[in-house]
Amino acid sequence: MTPEYYKFPSGVQVIEISRYLTSNSAQAVQYLSRSSRIDGNNKHESPVDDLRKARDLIDDELFRVTVQNVIEKSVSPAQAAVLAGVPGSEPRQWNTLADVPGDVMRVTDRDGDKYRRVELHWEQQCGSWVDMSWTRVESDVDDGVEYAPYTEVIE
Repeated sequence: MTPEYYKFPSGVQVIEISRYLTSNSAQAVQYLSRSSRIDGNNKHESPVDDLRKARDLIDDELFRVTVQNVIEKSVSPAQAAVLAGVPGSEPRQWNTLADVPGDVMRVTDRDGDKYRRVELHWEQQCGSWVDMSWTRVESDVDDGVEYAPYTEVIE
């Protein structure tokens, strides 16, 4: 038997909607539907706890989608945090290009010059190695001077 706070006057039940959603989204809809009813048919007198639970589930879903984006589009974990809106996350900065970690593929300098990481291949008798180097993609000046800080580009 479905509780009244999961039923709407139109006859639609929350389960009919949530079965088409991801687990996090379905649970968030359930918490929202039982806490934010215009007709006052809420499960609890105060909706605060259910609204917080819904928000936590939505945050988890944002993180899940962002992780999926990381896997599918090779976004760095730091970029994923920024894209997911994780509090306190923002593009990272370094003093030299040599300090930039390997998961970062694009940076800008303080003048807005853009750099991207490119592969360089070295052959040696016992095998080959791949190393990464930087190349300037777009620049307003061509003076070869590097300007710190170098800021991660989040795409």
